[in-house]
Amino acid sequence: MKLTTKQISKGFLQKLWANACNAYLVELANNWGWKLNATSDYWVSDEIGGVFCYSDDLFISLDDIRYCVEHDISEDVFREYLDYNSKAVYLGLDSINLQSWEKGCPRVKEEDLDRLIKMKDELNEEILKTKNMKE
Repeated sequence: MKLTTKQISKGFLQKLWANACNAYLVELANNWGWKLNATSDYWVSDEIGGVFCYSDDLFISLDDIRYCVEHDISEDVFREYLDYNSKAVYLGLDSINLQSWEKGCPRVKEEDLDRLIKMKDELNEEILKTKNMKE
């Protein structure tokens, strides 16, 4: 007997979804050596399957959780990816999605990012000094 979505209750579907999302999360936690804690680790806004917060330190979407599990992405590689994107966004550069990152897409070298950040910070400092002189 084939069931249609009309025959399956919304509550049942929500339970299936929550179980699948949490199963991926537990698998990632096991792969990365995390010890999940109910008080400091949570689905943001209690939206299971959205973004998960681990130890108030790392935010990761379900899409990235699933990708990391299915492609054996290490936590170190994921954190390098996050670090790159935070620097790129700060500089106004395009961010990279995890799949492209993992496949080695073209990106700005780490030392160039750091040099550009230093230059931007110095420029912002000079602009602030100039603004303060006018006041």
